[in-house]
Amino acid sequence: MENISAKQIGVATLGLVTAGVALYYLSKDDSVSDLDPKGKHTEEKLIKILEELFLEQTCIYCRNYNLILKMKEAKTFTADLLSQLEVQVKREIEQKQAQVLKSHEGLTESLFEAWVAHYKNNSKLKEQAEALSKLHEDVFTRQ
Repeated sequence: MENISAKQIGVATLGLVTAGVALYYLSKDDSVSDLDPKGKHTEEKLIKILEELFLEQTCIYCRNYNLILKMKEAKTFTADLLSQLEVQVKREIEQKQAQVLKSHEGLTESLFEAWVAHYKNNSKLKEQAEALSKLHEDVFTRQ
């Protein structure tokens, strides 16, 4: 086995620390620091985007609820299909949200999340979240 000098250990350690710092800065998401609540990220603009998302999500739930009704009518409805539809709805909502956010220049998922978190106590945001939760429960629990 080779003798490893203290200098070699020091250089290797410095290399690991440098690589760790570089990895941290490369993976860091700067978009959250771009949140500008007094400028372009106002409460009113957020509410408009959330209303757009609410409308899109409501359409997704309605379409899938109609599908459930048709399957029940045709006597092809099962609990497994309900679970599959619930997963599909979640995926569709995520895709639609990504599409809507992309349509707003410079709006990333993490910036949007920070924006929502900043105004989390807004009564309209809370009402919308409760309405979507109720809609999900109505479609997938109560049908």
